[in-house]
Amino acid sequence: MKKILTGAFLFPFLLSYAQMDNKTAVLSDITEKVKTYYIDKEAYKKVDSLFQSESGKGSFDGLNPKEFAEFLTQKLRITIKDQHFFVKYLENYTPEKSINEHKREEENNFHNSLENFGFDSVQRLAGNIGYINFKGFASPQASEKTLAAAMNFVANTHSLIIDLRENGGGENGMLLLFLSYFFDKKKDLYTTYSGIIRKRL
Repeated sequence: MKKILTGAFLFPFLLSYAQMDNKTAVLSDITEKVKTYYIDKEAYKKVDSLFQSESGKGSFDGLNPKEFAEFLTQKLRITIKDQHFFVKYLENYTPEKSINEHKREEENNFHNSLENFGFDSVQRLAGNIGYINFKGFASPQASEKTLAAAMNFVANTHSLIIDLRENGGGENGMLLLFLSYFFDKKKDLYTTYSGIIRKRL
């Protein structure tokens, strides 16, 4: 079964599925998801206006499913000014079978492991500056070893750049785990990583 997947995060939080052979249903589904879940409650109006305009111009005519998904991704990112939006065509999609949460978590962790749990690169730049290109917050339980390895690598640098320009978001627990490296609970004023934050907020 061919379907289209739409979302606004790197990891599976805001996802929706619609039959690829009904473009109107896809557009309606995306608009409804933006209206219901997106932080800017007026954004759905821009999306609805975009879809009506492009439909009226015949922009979707003649596009195959993959091209349709790519076109929607481009237009949504430009219109909403949010690079997190994506529309992906799934060629051989089959309806998801009912699985328990443990099994689902295992599958998510496996797929996130293929992306190194969001850690795209860790480097020591000239001038003893640490650099972490971090693209997404996966499960903290699954990510903690990779996070520890990244932070150990940059532990002796004088300063640190955490590049979040391509970060797709994810789990809040991972954010808190990441921040724990900068705030030492045993000390009231200073962090263990003094090169980043000198005093606790």
